[in-house]
Amino acid sequence: MAKINLKFKDGRTSQIIMLDKKPADLLCGELKKEKYQYVVLFCDSQVAKLYGRAVEQKISSVTKTDLITFPVGEQSKSFPVFAKIIGQVAEKKYPRDTLIIALGGGVTGDLTGFIASIYMRGVDLWQVPTTLLAMVDSSIGGKNGINSRYAKNIIGTFYQPRKILVTPQFLQSLPKSQLQEGMAELIKTLILFDRASFTKLENNPINLNRPNLTKLVPLVKTCMVAKGRAVIADEREVTGLRSLLNFGHTVGHAIEKVSNHRISHGQAVATGMIVESYMSYLLGKIKKSEVLKIKKILQQYGFQDSVDFPHKMLYNTIKLDKKNRGGGVCLPLVAAIGKVAKNRSKWVFSFPRNRFEELLKESIELTNEAVK
Repeated sequence: MAKINLKFKDGRTSQIIMLDKKPADLLCGELKKEKYQYVVLFCDSQVAKLYGRAVEQKISSVTKTDLITFPVGEQSKSFPVFAKIIGQVAEKKYPRDTLIIALGGGVTGDLTGFIASIYMRGVDLWQVPTTLLAMVDSSIGGKNGINSRYAKNIIGTFYQPRKILVTPQFLQSLPKSQLQEGMAELIKTLILFDRASFTKLENNPINLNRPNLTKLVPLVKTCMVAKGRAVIADEREVTGLRSLLNFGHTVGHAIEKVSNHRISHGQAVATGMIVESYMSYLLGKIKKSEVLKIKKILQQYGFQDSVDFPHKMLYNTIKLDKKNRGGGVCLPLVAAIGKVAKNRSKWVFSFPRNRFEELLKESIELTNEAVK
């Protein structure tokens, strides 16, 4: 269906392969092209029941394979869970020609990617995303990490997977809640880079109760290509181009944190996009009509369009955001759907902390006023 080669300046490559095959068949087909001594498959307990054990059994016919599982949810992106798993890996004494595979969603990709990046100073990693969110966003680009009590993803590395294997067959069995999570990141990518696709989605919405893969799969490809281009151009967020993908995440991560992750990533980012769009509006970067379009499409997919926390609580978390530079708060802004705002030659805007706090307060007020 699609093959996308991400070629980095130092010669490394990361290949996205999208094929309409059963997960185990897709993995076996690719593993037969390689010569790994061991494969270690990582997934959470839920994915293990649905796919993991069957995949392990199938690929064991190709090479020696172990399965390592961990609890479902954001709580697994923690130091205690990481320490337990890296201990298991070290105890097994896997050699350097071991392949680590992340089979799952964003949490699995982040945790597994971090382990692959530090075990023996780095072993090969493949990502096999099972959720819409992971397909369009988190599996691509090499970011990984775990959370601390201070901030989300504050402990981690940049470590590119050699392969990202995507099969749309996972989408057929996803519950509505998981599809909704992915729609937040999908809509984010369209807001940033593709007005035409945004308009198509606006006029021909996807029914998350019975998703039409004929509509959804082309949008997934569009997002994979867009993210791939941003990652190649700015792998480590030096120029700020890749930082555009953080649209909605500055406020979104703060909402996740202060809610103790009771509010999901997709929901938090969706609300964050509305708040940050109002920031752009207050700064004269975007028309209010565009903000309302963004808000409307997010409402259409069931996302909350109000903020239930005092701005001060969010601000105290945002101050610790790892994207910040020079004592200020940094974030991208949108100029229109399909167009980002530029700060002279830069892709992100930096605000003194007191100015950002004012903007945050006013933007939350606008967000909440609109739903009264």
